[in-house]
Amino acid sequence: MRLAKGTDYAYRILMLVAMNKDRDLTVESVAKALRLSRTHCMKIIAKLSNGGFLKTQRGRGGGLELGQEPGEIRMGDVAKVMEADFGYVECLCPRCEDEPKPDCPMFGGCEMSRIMSRSVKQFVASLNQHTLADVLKRSKNTPNLMMSNCPSEANAESVVLSEEQAS
Repeated sequence: MRLAKGTDYAYRILMLVAMNKDRDLTVESVAKALRLSRTHCMKIIAKLSNGGFLKTQRGRGGGLELGQEPGEIRMGDVAKVMEADFGYVECLCPRCEDEPKPDCPMFGGCEMSRIMSRSVKQFVASLNQHTLADVLKRSKNTPNLMMSNCPSEANAESVVLSEEQAS
C-alpha cells in the first residue's frame, strides 16, 4: 500500500512541531524547514488541525502546537484524515449517492473488494499500533528536527533540513 506524499509530510510536520514545542512555529517556518510551498503546507496543516492533531493560532503570538499529546496521536488515525480515500480498487472509492456505480460487471459480488477492504483496515490498524511518541522515541535523527531559531525571511536557509534529515 502506498500513502500520498501529503500524508508523509503530515507525519513530518507533526514530528517537527512535537520536537519544537518550546518554540513559536509558524506555517512559514515549517514550510521552509520542510522545503514545502506555504500553500501546500497550509493545506496539510488545515487537515491536521481539522482532525484534532494540531492547534493553530492566527495573528501575533500565534503559531502551531500539537492538539493532543504525542502518545495519543496514532499514525493510522493521521493517515485516515490525510488520505482522500483508500480506494486501491475502484469499488472501494467513496462516492456520492448520485454518482454511478463502478464500471465493473462484477461489482457487488466480487471477493476482491472484500479482500482489499480487509487489507486497508489491517493496514490502518497496523499503523495505529504506533503513536507519534513511539516514532519520536525510536527515531535516530530526532535532534536534527530541532530548529535552533524559527526562520525569518533573512535566516531561513540556516534551518532548512537536508533531504536525509527530513526523510
